[in-house]
Amino acid sequence: DVLALARSGDRVLLQRLCQVTAEVLHTDSSHTLLWRPTEDVYIVVNGHGDTPAQEHLTQALRIPRVAIADLLAYLEWSDFLEIDSRAGGNTFIAQLAQSYGATRGLWLALRRGKELVGVQTAYYRGATAPFTSRQKQIARGLAQIASMALNNARLLEQAESATALKSAFLSLISHELRTPFHIIFGYLDLLHDAEFGALTAEQTEVILQVQNAARGLFDMIAALLDASNLEHGHARLETTAINVSTLLRELQQ
Repeated sequence: DVLALARSGDRVLLQRLCQVTAEVLHTDSSHTLLWRPTEDVYIVVNGHGDTPAQEHLTQALRIPRVAIADLLAYLEWSDFLEIDSRAGGNTFIAQLAQSYGATRGLWLALRRGKELVGVQTAYYRGATAPFTSRQKQIARGLAQIASMALNNARLLEQAESATALKSAFLSLISHELRTPFHIIFGYLDLLHDAEFGALTAEQTEVILQVQNAARGLFDMIAALLDASNLEHGHARLETTAINVSTLLRELQQ
């Protein structure tokens, strides 16, 4: 679902994340990698600082989880990892860094709770000096803030989806319940008008009470539909004159 966010939700957030990461760490590029569980690969969902040729390479890039298992294992307990492309280490990443002209970089852990769901990278092109203590401190803060931002965006998207589902349900159920209520009202009117035989005073009073109760329930259903329309901006304000004494009697009943 974090990857779904990257596809549907907040490209702007991810673009800004890459840009800010490169700027505050003074690196030449930055990329957001998120895990796709269905394929067990990491996908680059956004980047900053790439050339057009590198952007084309990035779009097709799939990093198997098993190929970077050693790096991920390190990030399970650390907020960041410094990588020197010239020092060997992970062969897959060393070859990939060479394709991008990257010489030295930082990998920042992106988490959802305790689960590692992605990596934010920041790389130099040409520079080989180690990152300073200040840069590493900033990187640690970036990893935590980025994780929080992704989680908040995911929660917001879920809330918006839930709200849309709720509104659709209210609209549907409100419309569907109106039909049987019209049938109920019709038969009550027939009973009240003695279409099925004469009624005693007591029976007439009972029918009036049922009609009032049914009308109250029908009004509640109508209010649900009104609430749905209000949320979508479809409701229209209508003003009518009312008899206050009649209204007070209804409320008393």
